[in-house]
Amino acid sequence: ARRVREKDRTGRWQSTRTTMTLWSLCQAVLLVTNGLAVLHEGRFLSKYGFGRDRLAGGEFGGRTTLRGQVAGLLHAVSYLRWPLIFINVVVIVVKIIFG
Repeated sequence: ARRVREKDRTGRWQSTRTTMTLWSLCQAVLLVTNGLAVLHEGRFLSKYGFGRDRLAGGEFGGRTTLRGQVAGLLHAVSYLRWPLIFINVVVIVVKIIFG
């Protein structure tokens, strides 16, 4: 656990602990997945050689190379857009209710 100094209600500095919880780990995974899901194929992925045409053409040596697996992951995450919207709404509601 990492110690963080912050002010309490009276304005005095006090030391508090921040810990990595399962909830914060899930939020981090959600943020990374959101970041991958918003990458546009035509404007970004094709520009750097991760387009769907190259993946289908077998230019990556199948899915055995690291580049082929990353390209497959980026295309798979694009199918998670609607479930991600639902999960984001749930996380926002939980954060509003429980802080």
